Amino acid sequence: MMQDQFRSQKDRKELMGFAAPQMGIPSDAIYLEYPELPNNSELFLVNPQIKPAPGGSQSFMLKLIKCPNSPLAYNIGIFNREFKISSTNSPDIKMFPLSNISKFDPDFDFSANIQRIIWASKGVIPGNPDSIPMNYINISNVVESNTKLSKHFKCYVQPKEIEKIVSTFDRVGDLSLQRGGAKYLMLNLLELLGKSFNRDWIEIPATNLFSGKSKKVLAS
Repeated sequence: MMQDQFRSQKDRKELMGFAAPQMGIPSDAIYLEYPELPNNSELFLVNPQIKPAPGGSQSFMLKLIKCPNSPLAYNIGIFNREFKISSTNSPDIKMFPLSNISKFDPDFDFSANIQRIIWASKGVIPGNPDSIPMNYINISNVVESNTKLSKHFKCYVQPKEIEKIVSTFDRVGDLSLQRGGAKYLMLNLLELLGKSFNRDWIEIPATNLFSGKSKKVLAS
């Protein structure tokens, strides 16, 4: 049933999957389709959980994602770069190291979406201003106000993702109007891109890029 409902969506390639609650099904389960997966183009997971990758320090990535249940169609989210997924009906799925992920998910869209969908199975959506998971503005405000957290906060963005974010914000007028500080976000991201265009990953400072104050941090 989840497969049939998902395949009826016009934007299914962008969404990549659904959580059962998003379809009105009272179950902690998710369904995804991604043709480039190494072993199977479809995933059906029951009680999925996101867990940190073993060893090493945790790092995050900034991604623009679409969520059908969000107050806004597109949102800026923060996701784990390396992690694993456990479930009650499947062996653990290893989403690490980065070099392995990039072979089948070079833009890390699947990586971000599977995390978004797992969170959706728990009732969390990226555009919800009251939730911390995935919500970039909330996370950056917390990190910015806590010196200990800011020292250990490692977040990155790919150059292509900056171009995608800027073009989407520029194109979708209602997003720019409803999301305060969108102008600062675009200018700050372009500043980062200009300084580190040739890098695979660009590190994002522990400051809220939706704020005009962050320009001072980027300029230093």
